[in-house]
Order: sequence, then C-alpha cells, then structure tokens
Amino acid sequence: MLEAERQHFTWPDRPVLFDDLESYFLKTGCRSPLMYLHNSPGLLRIKQKAGLD
Repeated sequence: MLEAERQHFTWPDRPVLFDDLESYFLKTGCRSPLMYLHNSPGLLRIKQKAGLD
C-alpha cells in the first residue's frame, strides 16, 4: 500500500508545472540540457504511454 502511495507522487505520468514551463521556453527557442522533462528518453517514454505527449 505504501509503495502505491509513493508511486502516486513520484511516477511522472501526469502533467506538472515544469512540463508547461519547459514547453513555453522550448517554443521560444530556448534549449538547455537542464530541460530534463522534455529531453530524457525514459521520461518521454513514460509520458507517451500515459498519453501526455
């Protein structure tokens, strides 16, 4: 039960504020290796499976 609760808060399959912020800056042409949510292959795969892309 505790593991399921932890995953609810730590599994990146829901949109968060940083997704919106990174999207905004990417649209304006800003790119940085620190933009982890949009460049990490693992996170991109998880978000794609969740239908968030």
